[in-house]
Amino acid sequence: MKPIDVGIGVSDTGDAEAAAKEALEMAGRPAELGIVFASSHYDPHKTYEGVRSVLKDANIMGCTTAGEISNLSGKAVNN
Repeated sequence: MKPIDVGIGVSDTGDAEAAAKEALEMAGRPAELGIVFASSHYDPHKTYEGVRSVLKDANIMGCTTAGEISNLSGKAVNN
């Protein structure tokens, strides 16, 4: 069984395509799965289209940013 290779990328830009490009570059490897956290203030269809245009064939799991905690920013995020 192949070990899991994980890369983490984040972006705080309001443009889904630009954010996906920035996060993918930061992750430093091609994505087979993208777990995307986005504010419910953004149109989910436009967000998906922007992320899909970058992640191409990767599986995408979408989540809201309603209260998750990330050690990358060092603070709780509530949108």
